[in-house]
Amino acid sequence: MITVTPEDGMTITRDVAFQPGVYVVPNGVTVGADDVTIEGNGAVLIGADKRGRGLTINRRRNVTVRNLTLLNYYHGIWANACAELHIAGCRVTLTHELPSPGVFLDVWLPREEAYGGGIFLSGVTDSTVVNNDLHPVSV
Repeated sequence: MITVTPEDGMTITRDVAFQPGVYVVPNGVTVGADDVTIEGNGAVLIGADKRGRGLTINRRRNVTVRNLTLLNYYHGIWANACAELHIAGCRVTLTHELPSPGVFLDVWLPREEAYGGGIFLSGVTDSTVVNNDLHPVSV
């Protein structure tokens, strides 16, 4: 596993540990290969105005994300059509949340129009999401 500095819009294709620190990455990071582990290692990724995705995982298998903090995105982690995805010990907060109470939630929205939030999963199988902090108001 190599240590890398997170960069805006970067694509991860092998096992990495992020260099600890705070990084403004409004376009987030994308997982671009199967069999990848991302060790957050104390890194904090910060978006802009609760837009975009902090971490995108699309059509991947055997991806592990641990100990990563993502703040101020529309979706902190967005995963679609994945298998054997493991998300553990991450902190995903200050994402785009609808005010409550009194807002009607349409649970049949298509994936492209889904409400914002900490971790978005669509078509994800044989996976685990454990010990994550998704409180919308924590700082």
